Amino acid sequence: MPYSQASYPQIAQAYAEGVVALLAPAPVQRSTQRSLNIRPYTALAAQARALLQASDALTDVASARLEFGSHDERVSAQLQLIAKALTDLTVSQHLLEAAEDEQNGVQVQTVGIGRSAALFEVDTYLKVIQTGISPRPHAYSAQRALAVDAATAQRDLIESVQHSLETVLDRSAMNGQAAFRGLVSIGLFNLAKAASIVGVDLAEHLGYGKQMSNLYELVNQYVGRAHETILTLLGRELSRTAVDRAMNFFQSLRDGSLLGELLERLYETQQTRAAVEAMVQQSGADAAAFTKATESITNLTTQFDDIMDFVGKLITGLKYVGMIPAATMPQAQLVMAASHSVLFTYIVLAGADFADSQRIKMLNRVPGVRDLIVAALYSKG
Repeated sequence: MPYSQASYPQIAQAYAEGVVALLAPAPVQRSTQRSLNIRPYTALAAQARALLQASDALTDVASARLEFGSHDERVSAQLQLIAKALTDLTVSQHLLEAAEDEQNGVQVQTVGIGRSAALFEVDTYLKVIQTGISPRPHAYSAQRALAVDAATAQRDLIESVQHSLETVLDRSAMNGQAAFRGLVSIGLFNLAKAASIVGVDLAEHLGYGKQMSNLYELVNQYVGRAHETILTLLGRELSRTAVDRAMNFFQSLRDGSLLGELLERLYETQQTRAAVEAMVQQSGADAAAFTKATESITNLTTQFDDIMDFVGKLITGLKYVGMIPAATMPQAQLVMAASHSVLFTYIVLAGADFADSQRIKMLNRVPGVRDLIVAALYSKG
């Protein structure tokens, strides 16, 4: 869809309002016992069907921000897409509970109690979707940095670069190992078969989108939306090769314990650190310029840290898909394998992007530490 920065807030708000309305406790119906048992579930299904359109629109506009937006918008879009996938999974899980309640004849008075708890959990995700800002507090004290001399400010900058590269490497390895363990638990057989559903219309391929007349079908629909959102993180073209990339890692790593070493070689963090340190020392900049560069590097580190926090939550959230009864989603293991493959590949490539790897430039969404140093220390005016 054409990119429009102004359209995102309205679409995100519509989606958030729809989720809140869906998860809010159902009002008590004052009618016959028959209508008490049936109407709330049909109303819930109608709400969920209506929300699908908002979910699709949000994925589309976030995808456009990821491709055409400014640096800050591209960073925010990644965080927002991860939060959106978590929200879709939460909605799916809640619809599954409601579907089981309906099947078991649970009285209407208990409908919505679980949804109220889910609303509390998803509130953080919705705030991130709307603002693109992590709820974690972060602060950089420029006051102290401005007061120091150039030599101290230069040393602080070099240390911030080292910390940034270490953070990217450590967080990528930690989440990559978690995603890799998920792949191991799913099994090589399912991982190989997962290639058939990456980058295709999941509803059409698995055959669960033809009828949405009941809550169980909607359970699958929202898992499909979460999967589509994860694909958007990586992009369609890269997603198609995600399973092959994951298979290559699968063959190379026994239990994920060596992933950090492999990523260090791929990211070339030591070479980047040495190159940037030389740039800093040769710049002849003053304390204010060093401080400006340190702020930029610190902000880059914080942005990656926030993204990886939510990636960790999403890896955990995907476990829910494996718990969906086979009668509801027969291909749940394949969906899990495909989502884990794409997410694992995203972790590796996003880390390379933030680490300013010269070997891997497949995403290239953020300015690397070299670009930030040049902008702060070498740009005139």
